[in-house]
Amino acid sequence: MGKSGATKDIDSMGSCISVKLPNGQSLSITLHRFDQMSKVYSLVSAETGSKDNLIRIKFTGKVLKKHQTASNLGIVEGMVLKAEVSDFFHTCTYFSSQLTDVH
Repeated sequence: MGKSGATKDIDSMGSCISVKLPNGQSLSITLHRFDQMSKVYSLVSAETGSKDNLIRIKFTGKVLKKHQTASNLGIVEGMVLKAEVSDFFHTCTYFSSQLTDVH
């Protein structure tokens, strides 16, 4: 049985997705089934010049963790992820770690 033409699962050959950057441009990325989202974070970091700890990649409104794979997330050919870049993320992480150190 063949797959429908509506969506194509990411396979070992790789599939193209897009990441919408904060400046409105899109970055095309080829992902393979077992690629981790850390690859996407690194490519967005290089494109925007921002440190990857200041970047959040979202898919269906949820922030993707760097260790998650394309396959686990159900990402398929042609999907669009959203990148957000902000100093706010780093600040929140810093204060959160400071609070956990208080006894």
